[in-house]
Order: sequence, then structure tokens, then C-alpha cells
Amino acid sequence: MIGDGLIAAGVPILLVSRQSSGSDIAAFVAVSGVGGLVVLAAATLLLDAVSRRTVLIVSDIGRLCMVGLLTPYLSTDSLLSHRGPGDRRGRYN
Repeated sequence: MIGDGLIAAGVPILLVSRQSSGSDIAAFVAVSGVGGLVVLAAATLLLDAVSRRTVLIVSDIGRLCMVGLLTPYLSTDSLLSHRGPGDRRGRYN
């Protein structure tokens, strides 16, 4: 549950800090919401057939996949650049 909170709060903060557009933030919120609904639906359907531990492991794997898919996007040069407050260069300079 802590991991869900860190992803839900941390990724939008990273997107805002790298001056991403509103559509990027909305896309993340939409994808994470759909992913959460899929995990919830799968857990509801599978809980009777498999153990609770199996459902939790599958949801953790799904969470790790989401973070893995976001990592290349969040680690681009614009996130790692060290521009000062007076630097007026463009985003990709």
C-alpha cells in the first residue's frame, strides 16, 4: 500500500518538476487509474480461486511493471539537467 501511495504522489510531482505538459500528467493519472481498476477487478475475480498472497504478489508485479515502463520516460535528459534559475536555454539544449 505504501508503494501505491508513493507512485500515485511521486510520479505526478516528478512530471510537474520536469515541466511536463498537462496532457502528460493526465495520461499518467488515466493509466494508473485504469491499472488500479484492472488489479482490483482481477483481485475480486481471483480471490475465491487463489490465495490472498497470490493476488498480492500479482498486484506487486503489476506495480513493478508500471514503474518499469515509466522509468525511461522519467529519466530523460530534461529531468537530469542541472539548469540554474537564470538559464534561459530551451528544453532540449
